[in-house]
Amino acid sequence: MYQLKVTDKFNADLDKIEKTNKKLLRKIDNLLIDTKQNPRTGIGKPERLKYYSTREIYSRRIDREHRLVYEILEDKTIVILLTAFGHYSSNSKYIAKIV
Repeated sequence: MYQLKVTDKFNADLDKIEKTNKKLLRKIDNLLIDTKQNPRTGIGKPERLKYYSTREIYSRRIDREHRLVYEILEDKTIVILLTAFGHYSSNSKYIAKIV
């Protein structure tokens, strides 16, 4: 089982979602439970983002508009939750800078 670590951006994204669409919070909860068990497979169609080849960054579908984006640190069995609001393409500059 992996340990989940959150970024400030991820927390800010959750705050935005809580204000705009509380239904999505339940879906994110389910995605986080599944990600903790196995971050590479499961619900939300996990997909490794190819533009970050030196890092193991994945995306899972929350809904049509939003993606859960996270980085796997296999040697430490940690998953760093990067973003949850918007599509990963709109967050690419942030993802490139983090960690």
